[in-house]
Amino acid sequence: MQTTKVLISLAVIALIIGGTGLYSYFKIETSSKVLAADIEEIETCLFDSDFSNAENRLEEFKEKWAKIRECWSVITDHFEIDNIDTAIFKADRMIKARDRSASLEEIASLLHLIRHLPETESLN
Repeated sequence: MQTTKVLISLAVIALIIGGTGLYSYFKIETSSKVLAADIEEIETCLFDSDFSNAENRLEEFKEKWAKIRECWSVITDHFEIDNIDTAIFKADRMIKARDRSASLEEIASLLHLIRHLPETESLN
């Protein structure tokens, strides 16, 4: 009887841990797709040399990122989040400087970081 309670307790704990891990992964994957779509819109504006629209979209992206960042900081490595913050900062500076090639470079870097994060968090 005691052994059965212990086994059931261990199974419940394992399910909670596994469920939390899966939820975290899907939360990161879903939000990274949303962020990636926003970055692609910024990239399109930059290809068209539409810097004012790119600036506006980046401001909207930064607001969205601030909310998502809170969730991600609990789930994932802070080093990855710091890299994303740095890429956002650099992209913002390059867009404001109206430097098309540097802006595209930083946006591409940001897009890679956002798309790569779910891969680093996947269950192997």
